Amino acid sequence: MKNWIIVANKVSAKIFSIEDSLSALTEMAVLHNDKARLKESDLVSDSPGSSVNSSRGSGARAMGHEKKAVKHALDVYTSDIADYIKHAKDENAFDSLIIVAEPGMLGNLSSQLERKHLKGFKKVGKELNNLNNRELFSELHEDIKNSFPTK
Repeated sequence: MKNWIIVANKVSAKIFSIEDSLSALTEMAVLHNDKARLKESDLVSDSPGSSVNSSRGSGARAMGHEKKAVKHALDVYTSDIADYIKHAKDENAFDSLIIVAEPGMLGNLSSQLERKHLKGFKKVGKELNNLNNRELFSELHEDIKNSFPTK
């Protein structure tokens, strides 16, 4: 049985394989969100921006497009992760999957997957991307034990 665990946050998604609940995690790939570390203003071009006119006092204008740009960049990144999962599932690359992400991102990701891609899929709403493999295995041990039976 082919089992995967994807641990994602706004910066990266790590894809692991695991044989069964007693096996170690093997990192297979990392998907990076190159735009995650950019400032909001770097994501927007030709936007109204914000300015302060010092000769006339503080006249700051709102930067409405920037928040939308950050959300759009995150939506595109989440869509890339969903496409990766869809393609892998269609290619029978895994039988069971655990996706770990903070709840908002997890909801967005789940909504982009079709029912056929959700079969054998467990969701864990936690931010665990900063853990090493041993800590991650320990934190997810119950989920792994329940999702990936021992041979």
